Amino acid sequence: MKIEIKKNIQINNKLVLTEKQKKIALYVGIGLLVIIVLILALVLSNFNKKKVTEQERLTNYLENKATNFYQNDYYSQVSEITEDMPTFLANFQEEGISMSINVLIDNGVITEEEAKKNMKNKDNDTKCDYDNTKAVIYPEEPYKKDSYKVRIQLDCGLETNEKDK
Repeated sequence: MKIEIKKNIQINNKLVLTEKQKKIALYVGIGLLVIIVLILALVLSNFNKKKVTEQERLTNYLENKATNFYQNDYYSQVSEITEDMPTFLANFQEEGISMSINVLIDNGVITEEEAKKNMKNKDNDTKCDYDNTKAVIYPEEPYKKDSYKVRIQLDCGLETNEKDK
């Protein structure tokens, strides 16, 4: 009988925690729970992120540069020399105003270094053709500074080369 009591006491001694041990166990448990929640949040946020394709990256870059040039330079300069902007821009409604990479470089919108860095298909290291890669701005009624459509034509070693925006 005494042997059984000793075994029970030993088992009870192992199971009984002091108040300090209980607090430590509680803090460790809370810390582990916080770490698990943070890891899950990071995994889920990376899982939900949309990977930008090279075509999207190139299209967005070229569209941004071309529309900035159209709105901030081209439109302003043309409005200074013509009194009837709607009539002038209506002439380009069908054919559009084409802006190749070379045109953007020549007009100081981007530098040669920027073009080399940004206008290259990073998937296969193919440089975009500076004459054939272009944004075409199609002015639309009421022919204001921000009333237009953009068509991007990429010649950068991609499977599909045109994208309307």
